[in-house]
Amino acid sequence: MGVASLVLGIISIVFCFPPASIIGIITGIIAIVLGVMAKKNEEEKGKATAGFVMGIIGLSLSALLWISCAYACNRVAYEMEKHGITSIEQGFKELEKVAKDPKTHKALDQIRKMGESLTNE
Repeated sequence: MGVASLVLGIISIVFCFPPASIIGIITGIIAIVLGVMAKKNEEEKGKATAGFVMGIIGLSLSALLWISCAYACNRVAYEMEKHGITSIEQGFKELEKVAKDPKTHKALDQIRKMGESLTNE
């Protein structure tokens, strides 16, 4: 169980970034549980402790990054609403009004096409 805790702890750290942070949260919890259970065995105590610690780190990072993303999305929505922007398309139109450089208009068109392709899929 110590090796399983260690492996799951490593996986929880690797998958701590959203949207894969769900995997990090699940594997982090399992690594913590297995680490506690494996600490009873003297032969696997080191691996169990390492898995336990990595599980805590992975779980903490996953939760923190998930909360940060939720806050950032909420903040963007708040700012859009504050400025009277009710849709992404309206936001692009506002950016085009402000942008004076032709390269900026080209970049905005590329971003708009990427957004349309994502919403159409």
